[in-house]
Amino acid sequence: MNGNLVRTTITLPADLYEQLRQQAFYRDSTISQLVREGIRFNLEEKVKKTKVGQGVSALKKLGRFAKGRGDYHFDRAKFYDEALKRKMSFGF
Repeated sequence: MNGNLVRTTITLPADLYEQLRQQAFYRDSTISQLVREGIRFNLEEKVKKTKVGQGVSALKKLGRFAKGRGDYHFDRAKFYDEALKRKMSFGF
């Protein structure tokens, strides 16, 4: 396992959490490991669906962000402001 992990919090419906907990038990795994596998699978599927030549893939973008390369700047305040505007436009 990679020692460079980041702790985060997610909110799940109770029934989904219970299914996840049971799967972790049956697979002799952890909930965290199943969540990581699910995220990786989902991202890889999205990359497969992306047509060749459409620019940088989602995994490469995440790699730039995770590795802290200087050619990619993440403005957290701008990101949250835009997310809030999108949420407000849907009436939430």
